[in-house]
Amino acid sequence: MKWETHRRITLEVCRYYGIPYSEIIANASTKPDESPDYHVTPTVGGYLRKVRHHAPSTPEVILVYLAEARRRFLYGEPFAETLGRALHYLQDLPIDPAEHDFLEEVLEKTPVDLSAIRSAREMSIPPHLFKRIVKAIGIRRKPDEIMWAACFLSSLAVKMVINPDVPPDVRKKYRRARILNIMAILLPWILTPLGIKFVVMAIILSFLIWLLDIFEISTLKFDYLWAGFDYSPYTAKNTTMKDIKTG
Repeated sequence: MKWETHRRITLEVCRYYGIPYSEIIANASTKPDESPDYHVTPTVGGYLRKVRHHAPSTPEVILVYLAEARRRFLYGEPFAETLGRALHYLQDLPIDPAEHDFLEEVLEKTPVDLSAIRSAREMSIPPHLFKRIVKAIGIRRKPDEIMWAACFLSSLAVKMVINPDVPPDVRKKYRRARILNIMAILLPWILTPLGIKFVVMAIILSFLIWLLDIFEISTLKFDYLWAGFDYSPYTAKNTTMKDIKTG
């Protein structure tokens, strides 16, 4: 998208949520084009690779920026640039790279879809589903569909930062699930005094219980941390803020 299209979408979304410094976030939404992000690859020594706006790994980078914006929001710190950068990538994601230049021109004249902004706010979407929704929307080829997707995702992202749809009783459910998970992992070890075979069985069963995540620990933990309980919000598994360089 062109800078003005990014600014129009971001401005409308932020104003809809009543954010007082919407202009600052709108200006920040052009930053990835002015000052690109570089991802430090997880190889030995690591090397810088420019974050691509339409790559499969981009939703992970978006989530990192949203997590940092959420953390800053919770602690009363400025979050305009981190949120703006996340919105830029979100708005670019639905665009078909093969038709990028043509779609940019058309989108510049396409009105912002206010109904998409409202829909994202009215829908109850817990934080752990965000990345799945981004991938499900995927690439669109019609300008009006692209605008809808960009507005919907931008609205959902802003809501994720300032007022996420955290499931009720997530703190209680997460702590209970942790206790049950620990009990389930330790249970096979009761029979280990009976011999080495039971030790091997206990190792295998405990590993499977952990791997299968039968109590949905990972999902509950995501929402629990995003809500701001005990720790900072979610940091992506393979990408953290320290792995992203700007400028």
